[in-house]
Amino acid sequence: MCSSDLDDPMAIVENNGNVALLKGLENQAVVERDGRQQAVSSPWGANVGDATSEWQMLAAESIATSNQILWRYKPTNQIHTWTLDANWAWQSSSPLINRSSSQAWALESGFQLDLNGDSIIGTP
Repeated sequence: MCSSDLDDPMAIVENNGNVALLKGLENQAVVERDGRQQAVSSPWGANVGDATSEWQMLAAESIATSNQILWRYKPTNQIHTWTLDANWAWQSSSPLINRSSSQAWALESGFQLDLNGDSIIGTP
C-alpha cells in the first residue's frame, strides 16, 4: 500500500481504546493512533475480513508496550492475537483461545470489548 492510499477515507472496524482499526482499500487493515495512520503488515497479508471470512480482525490496541491485533476464527468462534512491532508488522501469533477462558477475559480488558457476549468486559 502506498502512502497516498492511507489518505483515502477509511471504514472504522473498531475504535475503543487508544488505537482505531480501520478498513482501507481492498480490506487492508490500517491502524490509527494520535491522528497517524499505519498499514498493518504480515507475511500472509493483513486483510480485516468481512462477514463471510473465516478470519476476521476485531480490534487493534497498544497494550502495555505491545501492539496487538485481535482476531476471530468463525468456524470455532475462538479468538487469536497477533503481536506486532512498532511499525505494526507481524512478529508472533497466539494459539486459538476459547472466548470464555480467563485468557479471553484478560483480552477483553485489554481491548475493551465483550468477546463472549456476557455484557461484562473482563472477569465475570
